[in-house]
Amino acid sequence: MNKTYNRYMKTLIAKNLIFLMKQAGINPNILSLKTNVPQPTIHRITSSESNDPRTKTVQPLANYFGLSVFDLKERDLLAEAEGGAKIITPKHPLTKQEEELLALFRWLTEPQKIDLLNDLAIQKEKNKCSWTELSKVIKQQPK
Repeated sequence: MNKTYNRYMKTLIAKNLIFLMKQAGINPNILSLKTNVPQPTIHRITSSESNDPRTKTVQPLANYFGLSVFDLKERDLLAEAEGGAKIITPKHPLTKQEEELLALFRWLTEPQKIDLLNDLAIQKEKNKCSWTELSKVIKQQPK
């Protein structure tokens, strides 16, 4: 898809991010704290200064709003909402335990993250269960 960029027009991702923050009642500073994406990066995206941010930058933002990177970059969420479509379900704030786990996960190297996620996927397949059910299986295992 060939996108032309006009510095006077907001990019689709900029419009989407502004719309989603407004819907969630948060500002770029809060979004930065919740996603670990630097606030200046969020500003560059919402001001269309960065008109095609990298997937690794957009992924935490999309995750926070319960969307895919494709949704955030390619769908016109505002137009869909104005057409009556329900775009997002409110994300529940992370529990303290989830925040601590996420902080630990961020300290892992990329290969460590991949190994951990692969191990979890193997356990999920082995137990033939959903991710929610897997968390229950893991909690029941002796320490």
